[in-house]
Amino acid sequence: MKKLNLFLFAAMALTAGFLSSCKQPEVYNPEVTFSKPAGTTLEVFVGDSYTFEGKVTVAAEVTLTDVRFFIGADELTEEAKELTGGETSYDFTVKVKDIQEDFTFSVKSSSSDGGMGENQVEVTVTARPLVEKNVVLGHFSESEGEFVDLETGSVYGSTGTDGHGAGTAKPNQAVVDILFNNKVDGSYKAVFFSPYYYKANIGTELAEIGTWTTANQTKFKKGVAADYDAATWASVEAANPSEDYVKELANGDVVFFKTVGGKYGVIKVENIVNPSKSADAVTFKYKIQAEPATK
Repeated sequence: MKKLNLFLFAAMALTAGFLSSCKQPEVYNPEVTFSKPAGTTLEVFVGDSYTFEGKVTVAAEVTLTDVRFFIGADELTEEAKELTGGETSYDFTVKVKDIQEDFTFSVKSSSSDGGMGENQVEVTVTARPLVEKNVVLGHFSESEGEFVDLETGSVYGSTGTDGHGAGTAKPNQAVVDILFNNKVDGSYKAVFFSPYYYKANIGTELAEIGTWTTANQTKFKKGVAADYDAATWASVEAANPSEDYVKELANGDVVFFKTVGGKYGVIKVENIVNPSKSADAVTFKYKIQAEPATK
């Protein structure tokens, strides 16, 4: 019996040793973290670029062997990093340009013991918004005029106007995009002018513009009523304004524009008092492309 017990003990010891020798070594998976963006989702605007930043780390017992980057299933091979210097951490910065559609941005890494680590960000793409502004102009005539800076919505007046900001147009000539006046082709008609065109072709009516050293070449094109409410970043560009002025403006008219700075937009005339001669008030609203705050 004693011999049997010794045999059983020896068998158990051999079994324990065998199981111990078969135990798999611990695998250390790399950890991928993002510092930019801070979360796992991101919203950007169509055409944006975005720089992803973060870090890959692994336990000191092993080292990192590679870090790879993916948009969906497609690897950004030019950004892949092979690591052979014994690193246990790696900081990454990857810029994705001209974003057009939703995608998943993934970072994957391997360690020297066969460990695998991954993290990802879901990117949602939305259309850029247009910024809407309101403008009120005062009195104007063939020898007076009011000017608008479409970037800010600011209104400036010629020296003789009894409307807004008399004498402020000339000092701000570099930023004004529209001259609102009421005489063209020898008759009285409410008109949006490119300051450049007015200076070159009709400057004698509003004499002070002839002394300007900067006159911006804004372009216009009349649209239809539905164009204003339906306007998008893409639709105002697609209108491709190319005219130097638009005349015979009336309540409800819609006018596309492009500024010398390359910003597109659309105007809706809301109210013109007595548009055939002098006017006491002109009101319009407009939408313009503007860089919004980053989401």
